[in-house]
Amino acid sequence: MRIGSVSLLVLSAFALAACEGTPSTGSTTSNASLDLCGLACPDGTPDDGINDADGDGVDDGADGDDSSTDGGNTTDLTTTNADTTIALESSVLLQPSSGTSLSQLLNDPLSGPPSTQQILIDTNTSTNGSWPTPVTMNEYLPGSTAPDPTGNGNAGSVTYNEYRAISSTPGQERDEELQVWAWNESYATQYRNAAGGGEAINQAWSFGGNETSLASMPVGGSATYNGRFVATAKSSNWIKPSGASIDPNGLWLVQGASTVTADFGAATVAGTLTPETWESFQAGVSGWYTWNVGSLPTVAEPDYEIYNVQIDLAGTITGNTYAGTATLDGSFVSGDNPMYGGFFGAGASETTGIFNVYGVDPDPIGGSAGINDDRRGFLTINGAFHGN
Repeated sequence: MRIGSVSLLVLSAFALAACEGTPSTGSTTSNASLDLCGLACPDGTPDDGINDADGDGVDDGADGDDSSTDGGNTTDLTTTNADTTIALESSVLLQPSSGTSLSQLLNDPLSGPPSTQQILIDTNTSTNGSWPTPVTMNEYLPGSTAPDPTGNGNAGSVTYNEYRAISSTPGQERDEELQVWAWNESYATQYRNAAGGGEAINQAWSFGGNETSLASMPVGGSATYNGRFVATAKSSNWIKPSGASIDPNGLWLVQGASTVTADFGAATVAGTLTPETWESFQAGVSGWYTWNVGSLPTVAEPDYEIYNVQIDLAGTITGNTYAGTATLDGSFVSGDNPMYGGFFGAGASETTGIFNVYGVDPDPIGGSAGINDDRRGFLTINGAFHGN
């Protein structure tokens, strides 16, 4: 499969209302830029965590119905050789007090795509028990590897498979999906549980594979790895220009090019992830909408600044892995931005990793007068990258 067709499954789990507001005094909106909404705007945070759907003053679940999972996960992978994982709840990063979140696939995706798969997830946080009990998932569209209609080649993977588990049993409702991208020596996964029918309640990105042995790791020189990345993104608090039919506030599937340079002598990595396509469900605009970065903007289809952001990676190599940060370039201020990666195959022939970055684009910036009307747009991107 099918990164394009999977967007229907991945992104249909999301729901986000557009923000309404007015530009700051003296500002204008053009096809190439976008004003930021004020602090009083509804949904002015990436996720306020409160969803009082029935008006009784009780939280009914963050942007979804958290009671729709069985909440029975007791997985503990802290003593096993598990995969490094980034876990999120309703797009908000879970940060363990030590180490990282962890996961483990039941079947090896590098020895041929299995027809069933199961992922064990240990968030390594106090909310681990609220995640669903792991179950076996069946391959969605068994035996099929549909082409990627966006033309981006399913992250350049050798095989791509998607697994699903759906249940309506009272107290055990679930709508889970697991994506697995496999290359020659490594793989990456995205797990999602969207049982509430809206934004994914639980989400996790992980990577693993045939790690380069320490004896085979380069001890000097540098290497540049080129490949692809896949990600999900959430944008909020932006103002939709008058006349535009595409809303900047939404949930997106993002794909693009990845470049990672490893300086083995200095034990550092630096990289860039450059988005090429943004895909979102847009009501009233024939459903699924894909923006190809570099396209000529129109009033109806503005070239929003979120499309053109680049993700910069920086980290330190330890053995055959590395860890560091991901940041949004331009005027964004980044936070909650871990990045993890590793080297795979003989002589470190591949690198694969995962990232999460949350950024704010503030306005105004600078000037001699005091700031008394803070405005900002929010953008969260998380995903996996690979390079040869």
